Amino acid sequence: MSNEQGIHNLGQPERVPETGVLMWSRESASNGTFLGDSGSGGPESHAEVTSVDLLHLRRRAADAVRTILAGHEQDLDRKAKLGIVAAIRRVVLPPERPGRRPRASITAACEDFKAGFRGTALYQKHIPGFGRMSRWRRCVECRKLGEAVRSRLRRERKRGNPA
Repeated sequence: MSNEQGIHNLGQPERVPETGVLMWSRESASNGTFLGDSGSGGPESHAEVTSVDLLHLRRRAADAVRTILAGHEQDLDRKAKLGIVAAIRRVVLPPERPGRRPRASITAACEDFKAGFRGTALYQKHIPGFGRMSRWRRCVECRKLGEAVRSRLRRERKRGNPA
């Protein structure tokens, strides 16, 4: 089965455990082939979505939107059309977790702080170039790291994750 014939049988995307790549699989009722493979079947035969597959997916999405809007183009103003676009976007791109992503360097410093590291040992381990800094620069960097660790621990306690 070629990609052009089977593109309409797309299933839900699934993550390949070994690589973490999000793949669309379409187990055809006839031979169990996956998108982009030559017919060997089975989960180990996942292949990345090619540009041809993406082109077909885009065309299918555009056709679906045209079908939804058929006969309503004159009735809908710009705001209504933007609402439809937003609804489609929410389906295609689900919302991410709100807030900033925690910095790994501060997370590592918090773990060491919880393990008992304090003072110069903590600063030397988690401030790059600590030994080459001037006294005042070290003071500033130590204060920044200490405040970041204290803030992180305070937020964890507030959320109910005791340190």
